[in-house]
Amino acid sequence: MSLFGDLFDFNGDGIATPEEEILGMMMVDEMMAEEQRDAANEAKSISDTLNFRAIGRTIGNTSVSQFESGNTALAGKLAYASWYFLDRYKGNVYLPECFQALYQSAKADIHTYMHGRGAVKSMTLLEDGSCILVSDYGEIEYQAVPGTEGKVLFHDLEYDFRAVCSNGNNAYAISAHGPVCFIEKDRLVRSIALPGGNYYGIEYAGNNLLFIWGSSNVLWLNSKSGRFVSITNDLGRISAALYYGGNMHAYFTDGTSAVLDSKGDFKYETPLFDEPVTAAYYDSLTNCVYFGGKSGHVLRKNLSDGSSSVLYGHTSGILFINVINDVAVTGSYDKNVYIWNLSLLRDVEGKNQENNSNQSGSVSNDWLIPAAITANAWPYSAIRLNDAEILVGFSNGSVGRYTVSVSSLASKVMTGIKRNLTPAEWQQYIGANVPYVKFK
Repeated sequence: MSLFGDLFDFNGDGIATPEEEILGMMMVDEMMAEEQRDAANEAKSISDTLNFRAIGRTIGNTSVSQFESGNTALAGKLAYASWYFLDRYKGNVYLPECFQALYQSAKADIHTYMHGRGAVKSMTLLEDGSCILVSDYGEIEYQAVPGTEGKVLFHDLEYDFRAVCSNGNNAYAISAHGPVCFIEKDRLVRSIALPGGNYYGIEYAGNNLLFIWGSSNVLWLNSKSGRFVSITNDLGRISAALYYGGNMHAYFTDGTSAVLDSKGDFKYETPLFDEPVTAAYYDSLTNCVYFGGKSGHVLRKNLSDGSSSVLYGHTSGILFINVINDVAVTGSYDKNVYIWNLSLLRDVEGKNQENNSNQSGSVSNDWLIPAAITANAWPYSAIRLNDAEILVGFSNGSVGRYTVSVSSLASKVMTGIKRNLTPAEWQQYIGANVPYVKFK
C-alpha cells in the first residue's frame, strides 16, 4: 500500500505509483517554496514601507532645518518629498515633521486683527462665505473675506460679547450682561434686552429659535418675533450646549448632561464623557459628536455604531473643536491648535468592531500624533471655511486663516517649486539607496 494512498494518484487507478509520489512531493516542495517566497516578499514589502515612511519623516525634519537657515527653495523640495513618501506608503501625512515642513514652505496662512484688538471670543460663518466676529471689547465685525481686514458693524464698551451664531443669513451675538444683538442680512445691528444675568452661550436650534444660557438664566428666544421664554434650570451651571438630532443638549460644570424636552424641561441623560465638557461639536456627515474637557482630552463618539475614541495631546482645557472631512482641529488653553488625522482613528475603531471589542478605544499621543500650530495667545474660537481652511480667533485680537489640509499644502508647495532635486541633492538629502524620483 502506498504511504500516500490516492493522494498522488494522478492516473486514477486508486494507487499512487513511486513516480507519482515523487512528482507529488516535488509539487508540495514547490508550493512550500512559493509560500516562503510570498512570506519573504511580504516581509520585505513591510520593511520597505516602514523604511520609506521613516525617510519621509527624516526629510521633513531636514526641510524645517533648511527653511529656518534661510534655504527656502531647498526646503520646499524636501517638504514635498516628505509628503510624497508618507502619502505613497500610506503613512500619517499629518505627522508634525511633514505638516510643519509643508506649512512653512506653503506660506499659506493669513493674519489680521480686529480693529479694537479685543479677544476674539466667537465667530460664525454666513451662507455667502463671509463671517461675523465678536470680541470682549464690545465689537461686532464683518469680514467679507474671512481672515482679511473687516468692517466694524458695532462697537460699545458696555457690551462684552461671549458668543455668536448664525442661521445662514443673519447672526446673533450674546453679551455677558444680557443684550443680544441681531446682525441682519443688510449688516444693520439691533439689540434686544434680556433678563439680567451673566450669559455666555448662544446656539441656533432651527425654526427661528435661539438657545441662550448663562450662569443662572436659560431661555429660548424667537429670532423672528424677539420674544423669549425662560426655562427653569435646577441642574446647575451650563458649561457647553450642542444642538443635534433634533434636540438641545446641555452639559454642566459638574460633569452631568441633560436634554431639553418638548415641554421645555431638562431631563438628565447618560453622560457620554467622563468629565465636565468645555467644548462640543457635532459632525452631521459622520453622525459623530465631539467633546472636549478641562483636562485637554477630546472624545469622539460615533452615534451610529457606538464606537468612541479619546484623543490625548492637549495639556489644558479645550476651547473649541471643529471637523473638516478627515481632519479634526482643536484649540486649548495650552495655546496650541492641534490637527488630528481622523482616517487613522477610524481604522482603529473599525478594527475594534471587527474584533468584537467594547467598541471604545483610547488613541494616545504616542500613536496618533497631531500636527500643531502654536500661537502666543489662547485660541478662543474657530470656524470651518471650506474643505481645506479654518479661521481661528485669538485672545490678543488676532485672526488667523490656516490651511489644515495636507494635500492642499502639498499642492501649494509644488506650485512654488521651480525644478527637481538634482541627483546629487537627492543622494545627499534623500539617500543613495532610494530610487530617484522627479516631482515636476
